[in-house]
Amino acid sequence: MEIEHRKTALGCRSGRGKTGCRFSRDQGAVLVVTLVLVLVLLVLGSAVTNIVFCEKMMASYHLASQQALMLADSGIERARAGLARDVSAILTEHSFGMQLGQGTVSVVITAPNGNGMIEARSQAVLNNGAKKTMTAEFGISPYVGLSAKRVAVSGSGLCTVQGNAAVQQAEGMYQQVGNRYTGFAVLHIDINTFKQLAQMCPDEWQVYSGPKVLTADDFAFCSNVLVNGDVILDNSIRACPEGSLLVSTGSVTVCPAQEEGNSTFGLSIICARDLSISANQDAVLIPSGYLHSNTKIAFDVGTAEGPLTFDGVIAADEVTVNTNGEFVIREERSVLLANEVLKDTVLGSMVSYQEVAV
Repeated sequence: MEIEHRKTALGCRSGRGKTGCRFSRDQGAVLVVTLVLVLVLLVLGSAVTNIVFCEKMMASYHLASQQALMLADSGIERARAGLARDVSAILTEHSFGMQLGQGTVSVVITAPNGNGMIEARSQAVLNNGAKKTMTAEFGISPYVGLSAKRVAVSGSGLCTVQGNAAVQQAEGMYQQVGNRYTGFAVLHIDINTFKQLAQMCPDEWQVYSGPKVLTADDFAFCSNVLVNGDVILDNSIRACPEGSLLVSTGSVTVCPAQEEGNSTFGLSIICARDLSISANQDAVLIPSGYLHSNTKIAFDVGTAEGPLTFDGVIAADEVTVNTNGEFVIREERSVLLANEVLKDTVLGSMVSYQEVAV
C-alpha cells in the first residue's frame, strides 16, 4: 500500500508539472502576440502621422503657391492700370517693383516683344520662399489714338494726329503731335466673339441676319447692333444715342450728309471688312467713337470745309485719308468706357495670360 501511495503522489506531482509547462507556453504566446500588435499599432500610428504631416505640408505649399500666384497677378494688373493711364509711361518705365503683404513683386515690360505686343512678366516671391511667375500680352490698339500698319494721306490737305499713335508706315502729308511707336502689331477682332455675346444676352442686342441700311431708330431700344452682312448708315444715323455700338461681319459705309455743314455722331463701329466715310461735296458725316476694321478704314472728306476733327480711337491694317483741308484725328480713349461691351471685350481683354513654370 505504501508503494501504491508513493506512485499516486508521484503521479500527482508529474501532472502538476505538465500543467505548469502549458501555462508557461501560453503566457509566452500572449506576449508575442501583444508585442506584434503593439508593433503594428506603432507602424500604423507612424504612417498616420506621416500622412497628416504630408497633408499639412501640401496644404501649406498650396496656400503659399496661391498667395504667390495672386501677388504675381497683382503685378499684371498694375501693368494694365499703368497702360490705361498713359501708354507712354509704361513703355518708358520697362520695369518696376513693389512690396505687397508678405512678399515682393517684380514686373518687367517688353514693348514691343517678338509678337508685336506689349508683354508684362510678373514674378512674385513670398517671404517663405514661394515663387510664381505670370506673363501677359496686350495689344496696343486700345491704348493709342491711331494704330495701323500703313497710313496714306492724299489730296492737298494735311492729316494731324493729336495723341499717341502706333504706325508702321506713313505716306503723304501726315504729322504727329504726340508719341509715335513702331514695331507693334494691329490685332484683328474676332467677330464671332460678339455673335456669342448676342446669343448669351439677346435683350442687349439687335441682330440682323443679312445686309442692312441702318437708321437711328435701330439703336433706339438696343444700343448694340449686330449685322451679318454689309451695312449702310443712313443720314439719320446722326441721331443715334451716345455710346452705341455697331458690329458687322461685312463692310460699313457711312452715307454722305444730305444737308450742308459737317456733322458728327457718337457711334463705335467694328467690322470685318472695309469701313468707308465719304463727303457729299462740301459736307461730311463723321462718327466719333471706337472705329475698328480688320482691313481698311477710308476717310474721303474731299473739299469739305475744315478743319475736320475725329474724336476717338482708330485701328485698322490700313488707314487712308483724302483731304484738301486739315483733318485731325484726336485721341479720345474715353469712348471705350461709354459702352459696356467695348469696355469688356476691347479695353479689358488681353491677348494671352499664362503661368510660367520656374
